[in-house]
Amino acid sequence: MATSASPLDDPRELPSPPPQEGRFPLTAHKPGENLLDRLEALLAQLQADGAWVAIIAPEGRPEVFVQCIVTEVGVHLEAVSNTYLTGTPWALTPAQHENLVRLGWTPPNLAEDPSLRPPDWDDAPDIARHWWQDIGGADAITRSAHLLLTTLIEVYRPGEVPLEVETFPAACQVWAWEDGVLEALDT
Repeated sequence: MATSASPLDDPRELPSPPPQEGRFPLTAHKPGENLLDRLEALLAQLQADGAWVAIIAPEGRPEVFVQCIVTEVGVHLEAVSNTYLTGTPWALTPAQHENLVRLGWTPPNLAEDPSLRPPDWDDAPDIARHWWQDIGGADAITRSAHLLLTTLIEVYRPGEVPLEVETFPAACQVWAWEDGVLEALDT
């Protein structure tokens, strides 16, 4: 939980209890809680209920997002890449790429230049289209919530635009932690 003043000490918060499935704004709820605490609580609640997807984006800018699959064995996180942002006002700069690397994100293995992509790239399951990271261990929820919000604030810089969260059950409900990577077992 956040204890010091930082950009994560945001007065906008999730409703409590958060809905399990749907899209909802991050809005003020209780004095003394911050956005990081509320996102951590949401991810913990989702983890307790199976495998869930949570997508966090600035309100009205769904192209710019971070997302995760929360499972009982870990969290798979993704941050949108220029695979989808090239040609938009939100395309990532080299400095933003460096910031993603500094935060520990693994770059996508899909060429950002559309002319360099294989013809069947959208159907290939082994192609990482976004920046990604897998986090396991007892503190996976805390670390994931912090990384998701830090990435939005420091890399994508939504400013004062309120954030929205969309949640829904993951297509795969059985996961394993294999060699430091989260693996889907029932796809």
